[in-house]
Amino acid sequence: MKLAVINFSGNVGKSTVARHLLTPRIPGCEFVAVESINADDSKPMTIRGRQFAQLQEYLQTVTDLVVDVGASNVEDLLALMRRYSGSHMDFDGFIVPTVPARKQQQDTAATLAELARIGVPAQRVRLVFNQVEDDSPIETTFETLLAYCAASGHAHPCLAANLRFNEVYARVRGTDRSLIDRQGQNDVRQAGAGAATGQPAAGTRGPARTRRLLRGPGPAQPDPSAGRDSDSSGMKPPTTAREALIVEALGEAATLIRQVEALAPRLDESRQALADAHSGLADQLTTFEAHVAALTEKAKVQTVKHIAVHTDEAARKSIDLQSRAMAEAARVAFNTELGPTLQRVQWVLQPLIERPDHRWEQWLTHLAAAATAAAATWTLALWLLRS
Repeated sequence: MKLAVINFSGNVGKSTVARHLLTPRIPGCEFVAVESINADDSKPMTIRGRQFAQLQEYLQTVTDLVVDVGASNVEDLLALMRRYSGSHMDFDGFIVPTVPARKQQQDTAATLAELARIGVPAQRVRLVFNQVEDDSPIETTFETLLAYCAASGHAHPCLAANLRFNEVYARVRGTDRSLIDRQGQNDVRQAGAGAATGQPAAGTRGPARTRRLLRGPGPAQPDPSAGRDSDSSGMKPPTTAREALIVEALGEAATLIRQVEALAPRLDESRQALADAHSGLADQLTTFEAHVAALTEKAKVQTVKHIAVHTDEAARKSIDLQSRAMAEAARVAFNTELGPTLQRVQWVLQPLIERPDHRWEQWLTHLAAAATAAAATWTLALWLLRS
């Protein structure tokens, strides 16, 4: 049986479930820790396709295996599973531990959604409810996660799969020994077989062989047997709950310090990237402002030209219309005013014209003078109107 213990969130008990719950209970099972921190804990490493292929090849060589996927590797590992189509079929099941904290429940729901996305059926996913208090019903404590499972169908929770809160897990944290091995050691001590030999008692199985893959080169790890031998003369493991809590707090503080130290270069890179982006945006803004100013000036010139052309055209049309109106008015006034007057003069002069003594010539001279004066008057009036 090949199992993968996985969750996007940290501190949900993945290593506890993998090392102390699953591995000791599967005969001949091997344990693989997929880690992103190399041996000197100084610089994180990202999972590469070549390393994932190495893990896939190793899966084909063993029968029983438990893979503990660190929280910092889950996203990359799932991405590589999507790239290697059908690679999730190499695992018989995916174990997803979770704890009551709301954020961890949300991350667990995201993990279930991602597993469903790469094609893992709900029947191959198992939830493990960890750190359950004795007086807290699971239905209430994990209400958010259970509601998500019911709505999505990505997993079928079994409420019996739970781990109650116990300080004993803190005692074996950070060691390669399982709870069964530790119990065997206590049996040996009680039987007087030796003072803190670290060897499991009769009838118990030794620690499962632990292989650490996807890890950078570093100094060789110390021999577990040497560490057990040193327990009798050097620092002893915590024996009380208080000591165990102190050790756990120190371990979390060291992890936090390493994370902060690793965060500083990323912050510097982000700051430099922001500074470069600011400089680039400033240059682009200057160019954009110059371009907008040029477009604005050109628009002003074109607008003034357009207004001038249309104003001149409107003025010409207005003058033309006024000239026509004045000419028409003068013609109508001339016909209205002078026409009847000339007719009356003609009626008066007609008898004189018909007389034989030609006395009409004097009146004709006066008539010509009057007509000339009238014509001059109307001509002056038209000129004044046009002006």
